[in-house]
Amino acid sequence: MKNRLYTSIAMALLLAIVNPYSGVLAQSPFAGKLYKSLFHDVPATKIKTANLPEDLKRRLVEYKNRSLSFHSQLDDLRALPGAAAPICDPRRAVEKGIVSLINSRGIEKEAADYARSAPLAYEWEGFADCPLGEARYAEDYLGKNPSTVIKPYLILFLAHRYRCAYECLEFEQKFDEQKAISEKYQQYLRMAKEYPERSVGPLVKLIAEDLDAEPYLYLKTKNHP
Repeated sequence: MKNRLYTSIAMALLLAIVNPYSGVLAQSPFAGKLYKSLFHDVPATKIKTANLPEDLKRRLVEYKNRSLSFHSQLDDLRALPGAAAPICDPRRAVEKGIVSLINSRGIEKEAADYARSAPLAYEWEGFADCPLGEARYAEDYLGKNPSTVIKPYLILFLAHRYRCAYECLEFEQKFDEQKAISEKYQQYLRMAKEYPERSVGPLVKLIAEDLDAEPYLYLKTKNHP
């Protein structure tokens, strides 16, 4: 019995060394607000940082500040009056997410260029084609630009879009296609959780954990991929 206890303690200490934020991640302290601030333009002020380790708190405070001070570089965005204005311009949401997550010289231009060229739908209407199209474009972009500065965002973006596509496929009752999409989701979720330090790594892991902890992202489903 003592040997088992000592082994358990040793394993816990080893895991804490390998992933110093494991305790934070297990508590799911953001309740979806962190990932939503990246993909849905939910105000970053809703993200609570008070009880986090100092290193994570510093990273999240920087993320929040960049999100709150964001100004779009997309010249073709029009200010439309009243009901004609879209609730959330998907290009601006992607641009803002990239700039908020990645503090790198020239990131504003990179973010605007990607958001301008990517196929991003205003409304998916519950069908998988739209999130799948957005994901495939991101995959193709990564394949052609493997060292792109926006890579950490795109990995999270791919996890998000494939998870949403999985939920749409359940809505469409295309259960045979769900398995491959589930594998895609797990692939990019794993890449996000294992993303190397390079200053943004811990934040990418936090967002991935926050996203994965949600019961659903777009359409309420019975299963989690």
